[in-house]
Amino acid sequence: IVLDYNISLYLSAASLFSFIYLLRIAKDIFDKKEASANLLSGSLCIYILFGIGFAYLYTLLEVQAPGSFKLPERLSGIDVNELNYETLSPLLGTFIYFSFVTLSTLGYGDIHAETLPAQFLSLFEAICGQIYLVVIVAGMVGMHSAKFFIKDTINK
Repeated sequence: IVLDYNISLYLSAASLFSFIYLLRIAKDIFDKKEASANLLSGSLCIYILFGIGFAYLYTLLEVQAPGSFKLPERLSGIDVNELNYETLSPLLGTFIYFSFVTLSTLGYGDIHAETLPAQFLSLFEAICGQIYLVVIVAGMVGMHSAKFFIKDTINK
């Protein structure tokens, strides 16, 4: 196996950075007592960082354990055992797509997890994505809407 370990380090660091930054934004959001447009924008940033962080994790898993995912035919020419930074882009792009399809529980089925670790990671992302949307974002939208409803009621 001729694997550039810098690629694995890069993928690990990028994923870690995404999740640390996500937590930093989440802390700022949960410290706020009042809903605002910035609060909703921050919650959208968290969702996007969540998807990107998992895309890096999926790519890292495929690099470390080739065959973890059934990938489309167009990627059949990429040998994950001989990756470099040029051949990493199509693979990472594919996993960004897969991550957001999984996060939104859309599930086209063109890419799917083959191994237990990949299946667990995909399932974890799907569950977290739905809980985040249903509980956190819906609560924030409700707070934001209630603010305008109360404001209109007081002005009448």
